[in-house]
Amino acid sequence: MSNVTLSDLHITENYGYIGGGISISPGNYSFLDLSNSVIDYNQAAQGGGLFLAGEFILNDVDVNNNHAG
Repeated sequence: MSNVTLSDLHITENYGYIGGGISISPGNYSFLDLSNSVIDYNQAAQGGGLFLAGEFILNDVDVNNNHAG
């Protein structure tokens, strides 16, 4: 299992197939703790700003103006 702790980030204007800003794929047994951050203006076919298939905590995170599809 991977544990990731991130804080005080601005994740913006990224492009991807799955999870334009952050992607945690199924089967990775990952845990994400994200706080005090902004995720905006990201694009992906699935999960514009975030694609989270593991366990996670989002604390004081703004997710705005992302696009999927």
